[in-house]
Amino acid sequence: MFTFISDQAIKHIRESKKLTRKQVYSGICDAATYSRIENGTQNPSASMFVRLMERLGIDYRKLFINVQSIKDYEEFEDTEKISRLLRDMRYEEARVMLDAYITKYCDFIGSDIEKCMINSCDSRQKLRYQFALGSDAVLDIFVAKNLNTAERKLHQAITLTIPDFNASKIRENLLSNEEMVIINSMALVYAMNENYRKAIDIYYQLMNNIDTYYINDSEKTILYPMIIVNLTNTLGLIKRYDEAIELCDIGINYCREYNNLLLLPRIVYNKAYLMYYSGNRDDSLMLFYESYYCARAFGNIELANQIKKKATERFNDDF
Repeated sequence: MFTFISDQAIKHIRESKKLTRKQVYSGICDAATYSRIENGTQNPSASMFVRLMERLGIDYRKLFINVQSIKDYEEFEDTEKISRLLRDMRYEEARVMLDAYITKYCDFIGSDIEKCMINSCDSRQKLRYQFALGSDAVLDIFVAKNLNTAERKLHQAITLTIPDFNASKIRENLLSNEEMVIINSMALVYAMNENYRKAIDIYYQLMNNIDTYYINDSEKTILYPMIIVNLTNTLGLIKRYDEAIELCDIGINYCREYNNLLLLPRIVYNKAYLMYYSGNRDDSLMLFYESYYCARAFGNIELANQIKKKATERFNDDF
């Protein structure tokens, strides 16, 4: 069921959470624009509305999205589709859609997002550039395998809305979902560069940020599983198996309880891996089967094939 959120409600939620206006709007729009939004004299674009709701810890999926035009709606749908393709690891399709998004919505020629005039763009363009840079960095990580380029783009992306971003002080920032996704990707790059301690610290800071600012558990399920997938991977690499398995159970429970099943196969897969290396091979084999069939049921054939390959390597004909 959808609920309309009024300007008065926005102000009430902000004040009830003891947040300043600047904490909510910083990097998304200017003070005057946010003041007009709270006062009901200006409607934000769909993308700006979503970011502001996320900063307030509100799941925008339960609200009417504020659409000002057909183009506004199409842009919002495009960002949702690209994000979904990246989560499903359908990188070729994501590349095509992202290039089309850049050409259609970003005011520079070609698909080289690093050539954009970041310092001179308005608030709406900053959000577009941030989304494009963050999404392109994910493709650099998993397709081009260029971690240095990915790290540079992620830094550019996060400083568009948090100019003084400091990876050791993440818990002090009020973050939108997009900002969390970008910071999560930054931690992934650190882990892939074997800077495990820094990656783990960032993941735990993100989880702390969610616990501190998000209104209830249903909002946490949007972000918790994403963070838990990467955090448990990293903990496994440094043999902190018990800690990682406990976090997998938290992630699995969130996914099941709130019917957020997109990342469930990956978390079960991670737990299978962790159980194998901690010496519990019988339970590991069962979890490999669960994650494999779960991935196939959700249409993620690439992940299913990856699970089958890894399980076969460890259990030979038993899988």
